[in-house]
Amino acid sequence: FSLISLAHVPYPPPPPPPGGGPPPGGPPPPPPGAGGGRGPGGAPPPPRRGAPPPPPPRPRPLAPTQAHATMAEETPLLSKQAAALVPEGAGKRRGILASFFALGAGSCITFNSVVMAVAYFKEEMGPGVLRKVAVAHDSALLLVLVVIIWFARVPSGWYPALLSGSLLVGLAFNAFVLCMVALRTAAPEALFLALIAVNGLATGVLQGLGASLAGQFDPYSAFSGAGALVLSGVGFGILFPCLTQCATLPFAATASGSAELHEVARIGAMVSAGTAAGACLLALAGVRLLMRTNIFKIVLAGELPFEEDPRRFGLGELSMGALLKMGEHAVEVVGRRVRSVAPYVVGEFVNETCIVFLMLMSPLLPMASGSSKFWSHYLATILLAVTNIMGFAGRMIATALAMQCEDENGVAICTPDVPLLLSPSRKLKRKGLVAAVLLAPLPAVIALWYRQESAEVPGIPDSNVWPVLLYGAAAFVSGFTVVSISEESHAVCGFTHMTPCPVVAQLIYLCLNLGALVGTILSFVLIR
Repeated sequence: FSLISLAHVPYPPPPPPPGGGPPPGGPPPPPPGAGGGRGPGGAPPPPRRGAPPPPPPRPRPLAPTQAHATMAEETPLLSKQAAALVPEGAGKRRGILASFFALGAGSCITFNSVVMAVAYFKEEMGPGVLRKVAVAHDSALLLVLVVIIWFARVPSGWYPALLSGSLLVGLAFNAFVLCMVALRTAAPEALFLALIAVNGLATGVLQGLGASLAGQFDPYSAFSGAGALVLSGVGFGILFPCLTQCATLPFAATASGSAELHEVARIGAMVSAGTAAGACLLALAGVRLLMRTNIFKIVLAGELPFEEDPRRFGLGELSMGALLKMGEHAVEVVGRRVRSVAPYVVGEFVNETCIVFLMLMSPLLPMASGSSKFWSHYLATILLAVTNIMGFAGRMIATALAMQCEDENGVAICTPDVPLLLSPSRKLKRKGLVAAVLLAPLPAVIALWYRQESAEVPGIPDSNVWPVLLYGAAAFVSGFTVVSISEESHAVCGFTHMTPCPVVAQLIYLCLNLGALVGTILSFVLIR
């Protein structure tokens, strides 16, 4: 739920007509001199005996600057109650939800397919290729996310072109990789890394604008679940390349020599690129379907604009980019948010830096003595697959624990009577998260020591199983920690898993991507 709050977009109220008359569809004004049903001189008539008391007068609308200064920060999201829901055809529901899932998967599957084909690319471009690919991709992705969050608004007419164009970039890159591997040629390293950076820009556009588009459907469409499906699609885009490469392991284990192992790795890289291209095509079809929905047609018509209107929603519901442009009081809201969640954001940064550094060490770890050719080709693939799978499991378990403490509206329902193993007390949970963050560098330190000792540790049987166990345990704890810290940071500001705070979500997501980039840079500094 950090990703989906990149751009929350509330629905502004209809403006009054010129001259201060009633809104369209409202009752006509009273005739002149009628007093609007009032007594002499416009005074209200005395109430009849036994009549209910008159309703309180409606407050006078505040000017925008006055409204900004008086709105509460922790106002819960009101979109579902405040806006008229836009209906869609009954047959479109499954297609729309499937389109959001495909959009999430298509945003990240291209890069992960390259990472998981490390058995092939390290033979063609050297064992340091994974670090070079990561720094090119992550720096471009972070740049795009900063731009999207800062501007906080993209003209609605640009959405079809930006989303479709970004998916076409991923499709073209996968086609390039597929042709390169099939023809048994190696592209110049500079060209390959430049294409990776362009794909990183496209990934940032897809994740940022895909989250914003899902933010339109969940509040205003007649059904919910778009945001959750985007996140599920992102998880699928990370997990599916792992499963694809794992499917080639039995063939690699029975290979007779280096040439046959390289051929299996080449076929695995082709399968990864082909499936990633197929995912981009499905996401393109999904974007086309979403652009034909009633709600997006209303957006394009200007009746449901993508800008945020603070006159209807609390400052705590607006994104960071919108608040920073609204004046001193709104900037102070951002400052208070940052100060409230600073320890949690630092924890997310440290956790992500350490796990990315550990993953980038995988092609550089030594084999156990007497290892077969299989391990020299596929140890890095196995370590990355275990890391992604166990990290996914940790995130899913942490999400399930967070959701069991909320009802369908996101209201916390846990009490001290809930069993400790299912929902530990907040104080105990925070201590556990602090311990997890403090111990996050330990697996990376162990891996560095293991590499220095050339996999020969005194008193421990020489085996390639040890780094696999280390990576699996570190990834599970890291995945559990990243979701738990995010949930705690929202709770500190009065928000929940179901209704996250946009500013906190954006801070966390930026720090996760910054941590990934810093972990990549550290791999160049600490690993020679």
